Amino acid sequence: MSYTAPFNKNIDASLEVGDSLSKATLELLEEDNVPFRVQIQLETSMSIQNEGPHLDLIDWRHCTTEWALIESTDDNTFQLPDFNDVNVDCFPAVTDEEIASEVMRVGGQEWVDIANGKGWPAGYRPISIELSRVRLKIEKFIEGEWSRVTVMNIAIPMGC
Repeated sequence: MSYTAPFNKNIDASLEVGDSLSKATLELLEEDNVPFRVQIQLETSMSIQNEGPHLDLIDWRHCTTEWALIESTDDNTFQLPDFNDVNVDCFPAVTDEEIASEVMRVGGQEWVDIANGKGWPAGYRPISIELSRVRLKIEKFIEGEWSRVTVMNIAIPMGC
C-alpha cells in the first residue's frame, strides 16, 4: 500500500485474500524530518464457516484491543507486530439466541442452520472468531505536541 499526503483524517482500505499486515514494515517519509509515532489496534469478529463459503458478522460484536504503541525501528520506520503474539481474547460473551438472531438478520435461515451445526459432525458448530480489522493511528510531533495525521482502517478478509 502506498499513500501520498495530504491524508484524510480516516483512510479506509482492505487487504486481498492471502495478504497480511502481520510483521509488515510501515515507512513514513517526511521531507522536514519531523518525528512520527504509530499506534495499532486489532479487531476480531465472528464468522460462520461452510467449507468455503462463510458469513462474516463484521457489523455486530467485536473484540477491540487497546491502542498499542509501535516502536520505531529506524527514523520513521515501524515494524508491525506478529498478530499471533497480540492478545485478542476479549470477544464479548454472547448467547446462542443472540448469535442466531444476528445470523438470521444477515444471512437467513440457511445460515442459522449451519451455525447450529446442521451438516456437520454431532456437537460441532462452525463458528470462529477471527481478525477482521487493523487500525493504524499515525501522529507527528508538531510544535511540542502529537498531532493526528490519519487513522488507517484496514479490513482483513475473514474465513479463508
